[in-house]
Amino acid sequence: INHNDYPREALLEALLRYLEESLATEQLAADTYHGILENITENDELHDEIEQIYFAELRSVEELTQLISA
Repeated sequence: INHNDYPREALLEALLRYLEESLATEQLAADTYHGILENITENDELHDEIEQIYFAELRSVEELTQLISA
């Protein structure tokens, strides 16, 4: 064991917490946009725009999930 083991461990734990918090935020955003999409029925253009944001949030959720599980 060298003197750098503890700081590295602390850094890795902090990064993991950051990723987990980011994942929770992105999941909440995806859920929120999904709920909004369900309520937009009369404006196709607005629905399409919100849907693109929703898909971007889903991609972020997938990417963060992969980072955390790696």
